[in-house]
Amino acid sequence: MLNKLLEAALNYAANGFLVFPVHSVSNGVCSCYLKTECKNKGKHPRPSNGFKSATTDGNIIDKWWSVWPEANIGVCTGKESGIIVLDLDAPKNNGTIDDLIKKHNLENEKTLMS
Repeated sequence: MLNKLLEAALNYAANGFLVFPVHSVSNGVCSCYLKTECKNKGKHPRPSNGFKSATTDGNIIDKWWSVWPEANIGVCTGKESGIIVLDLDAPKNNGTIDDLIKKHNLENEKTLMS
């Protein structure tokens, strides 16, 4: 049986997404060497080359998740992947998603919104 995280990473890669393993969090402790002192728990890449290691190669992805089976999945965004992510953190942001799309001229872009 495949690890569900590995299975999801392979699925993303099969659909053309560049993926990479990201540190995980257990009981508030990051899997990186900083542990509880980490300021970016579960949100930073495991490979030493960071997001630049992102790939769609199933063999590499399989090796990563055999070493780090609990790794979260990172997806490369930006020009390399053609994925743009807009993160609205209310109440800091007074605008709307439509305001950001217009401001950054993204009407014709594919956007991933959560």
